[in-house]
Amino acid sequence: MKKSRSGGTIVNIIFIIIGIAALILILIPVFKSMSLDKKIEKANDNAKIIYDGAQKWLDETKLQGIVLTASSTTTELHFKSENASSLKSDMAAENDFIIMDLTTHVSKKFPGGWYAVVDPHEYKVVYALWSESEIQKDMLNKIGDKISQKYSVEKNGNVIGCYPISSGTYKE
Repeated sequence: MKKSRSGGTIVNIIFIIIGIAALILILIPVFKSMSLDKKIEKANDNAKIIYDGAQKWLDETKLQGIVLTASSTTTELHFKSENASSLKSDMAAENDFIIMDLTTHVSKKFPGGWYAVVDPHEYKVVYALWSESEIQKDMLNKIGDKISQKYSVEKNGNVIGCYPISSGTYKE
């Protein structure tokens, strides 16, 4: 006696396709999360490079006897990269003659925009930020009160790294 198998193979194929689709739907968020974790790790690593370079610049500045601010009320100086590929800062808003130059302290191939906040009296970096693109003023306002957080992810997916890092997280 012969058994008919024609109906069973199509049903089997449909179940296989449904199973593969379900696996894909389950794995997509896992891969996205892994990708974001890698971007965050890279951004935080790059923020640490800026932090270390800025601290070296501050150490040299102090050795040269350069006064960062004459005001005892100024507690922070803010330095922002000129553009996303520059290792020189714009002039500090609080002191219009100081430009932080990290070219001798950071690899010339270092990409991305950066921002460093320093204590001008202690010659210490308070924190540093790094982003794949230029850091805009409106980004700083969003990050300013969240700076103790681990990272910020912008709407376009651009990650802003921070150093030093706390255990918190912030996503917009």
